[in-house]
Amino acid sequence: MQARGVTLAEADQVLAGDLTGVTWPLLAAILSSCGALQADIQVAHDLFDQLQQRTPPPAGVTDPDLRPQPDPALDPAVEGWVQGWRPSSAPRGSFSTSRTGTASAEDPIEAGLEEETGRVAPPVNFAAEPWPTCGETTPANRASTAPSETTSETTASLGGEHGPGDDHADTSDATLSGPVGQPPTAGSGPANSTTTRGTTAPPVPEAATNPKEFVALMDQYRTYRDRSLREIEREARRHPQVERPYSFASYSTIGKNGKLPRQLLVIAFIAGCGGSRSYIDRWVEVHRRLSLEQVDSPWSPGSPET
Repeated sequence: MQARGVTLAEADQVLAGDLTGVTWPLLAAILSSCGALQADIQVAHDLFDQLQQRTPPPAGVTDPDLRPQPDPALDPAVEGWVQGWRPSSAPRGSFSTSRTGTASAEDPIEAGLEEETGRVAPPVNFAAEPWPTCGETTPANRASTAPSETTSETTASLGGEHGPGDDHADTSDATLSGPVGQPPTAGSGPANSTTTRGTTAPPVPEAATNPKEFVALMDQYRTYRDRSLREIEREARRHPQVERPYSFASYSTIGKNGKLPRQLLVIAFIAGCGGSRSYIDRWVEVHRRLSLEQVDSPWSPGSPET
């Protein structure tokens, strides 16, 4: 099993059914390396969000990302789901790998070898080989996650989510694609942007030229912020700029009908992802522009929802 950025100890912990302190990106990486289908990963994500909702944060902790994960042994649904990844031929607890990397003597593979050949299989020591990872990051990629002084200077001049001239601009969320209000250039749509998770720049809403690209940029911003739909729902309900809070179901249907989402839904979505007031205003302005382009043909696909 190969998983990006997953250590042997973390993989052993998850395979043993212990989700304490495990984050969703870590769990998703392990599931992908096990060959899980995208639909199965989505079901696991929803279940993971429900567990976070049911687990109260410890005293003094307000950030939902810092809450401890529930003990799978106390939740039959989670325990059964985790146990489903174990070989069906092995009884529960019959084999495991220790945190030191040595396989136990009860491993069913070793037991079958002993029965077939009559000799005792030597212990397997995983510590002799490094844990492989998929797509190991290069020094250049690692450097991109830590903004340099040059990036900070460029950020201050261009504004990022907060726009130019904002004294309270968050330099960690700066956009390097152009100043606010500049018309998008040819080839600047979502397919050519580099606003994915792990970069220092959020999506540029002005790059959207149609409802499909607008929705794609919204999804890119959610990925950039690493927010689940449950977290967006919770954060939007207490955001001062959100006039109407929406439910989890409303956020999950964005873009499904090929139309431009409602403006209030866009505001709630961006606010729930942690967008600043000026960044939300930019999304609203682009939404107005795309809506006006549909006035001549209000019944055409992509016209804004009513």
